[in-house]
Amino acid sequence: MKKSGMKKTIALFMVLLVLMSVLGACGSSAGAPNSTGQSSAGQTGGPAAGGSEDPFKVAIVLALGGLGDGSYNDSVYEGFVRAENELGIPVQVVEPSEVAEMQGHFVELARSGEYGLIFGVGYECEEYVVAAAEQFPDQKFVIMDSTVSDHDNITSVQISGPQMCFLCGAIAGMYSKNNMAGIVMGIASPSMTNRGIVPYTAGARLINPDIEIRVKYSGSWSDSSAGKEIALALNQEGCDVIMSYAGGSGLGAFPAALEKGFYVIGTGGNQNSFAPDLTIASGLFFYGNLAYICIQEAMAGTLQSGLKDAGLAEGGVGYTTDGSNVPMDPANAERLERITQQIIDGSVIVPESESDLDAAIANNANA
Repeated sequence: MKKSGMKKTIALFMVLLVLMSVLGACGSSAGAPNSTGQSSAGQTGGPAAGGSEDPFKVAIVLALGGLGDGSYNDSVYEGFVRAENELGIPVQVVEPSEVAEMQGHFVELARSGEYGLIFGVGYECEEYVVAAAEQFPDQKFVIMDSTVSDHDNITSVQISGPQMCFLCGAIAGMYSKNNMAGIVMGIASPSMTNRGIVPYTAGARLINPDIEIRVKYSGSWSDSSAGKEIALALNQEGCDVIMSYAGGSGLGAFPAALEKGFYVIGTGGNQNSFAPDLTIASGLFFYGNLAYICIQEAMAGTLQSGLKDAGLAEGGVGYTTDGSNVPMDPANAERLERITQQIIDGSVIVPESESDLDAAIANNANA
């Protein structure tokens, strides 16, 4: 009886040891950081550079169309990938499917108190960032492609889309044989007219004063099928060069070009590989560089509110023919470089409103 009781005691003791071991292991893994450094809703990312116990984290609410648009969102996101890789910064990415979601995303992120910096992308999010910034005055925000300058906790980053569109227009003027070039746009707005259509028109007419510019809207920033349909419609009307300026919707211009054989100009990122035999060039936004700089400055405590503005002179925009198989005459390449410098020194005017278009065209006629 004594030996049996002792055996039971030893067995019970061993079971307790096993249970304590399992519970200890579970407790240690529950608090482990996400090894990828990419946090999802409610998760805590890995430690920031320097080993802080309270890591610096950033969040970004993308524009409609999300990642993979080969343009606007992807350009911005390059800066976050760099921050993850070089600074060890955990990044929370939110991809809204409609504008109505945005306000809730900004409020939820700010209320969590987890993020040293919250980014919004595109003019459509501006009012929601401003509302969240007023509700959470201690939270710092950055809006990419915005001009908000009167809130102490908002930094606006404005890249000169008009300068990029002007150069794309000049390229269209060089390549159009029908004297008609088009633009595939996303959602109609005064901003898209003033900062896209107007400078594109001025750039095209700098090269060819007789060229006609036609525009069609897909009604979306993410519907590539709609983008393809309006690109085909523009080509049917006679446009033999078409700029894609519609985020994810604009991707439809490339299969349309392959189907009908017209020239295309990409925007945002380098889209030349989508149809290399027909894509002349891509206008570039270097939003990623500026996003990375904002993160660096926020970590150092030196990020200022107000407006950061970057055009050709500051390396905020440009264009590339890398990856394109469309030949460019050396004289045209040289002229584009000359126009770039003339924009920087102010001798070529890039208009940003319809009321300024005719005056800019007249000024630029001798460039």
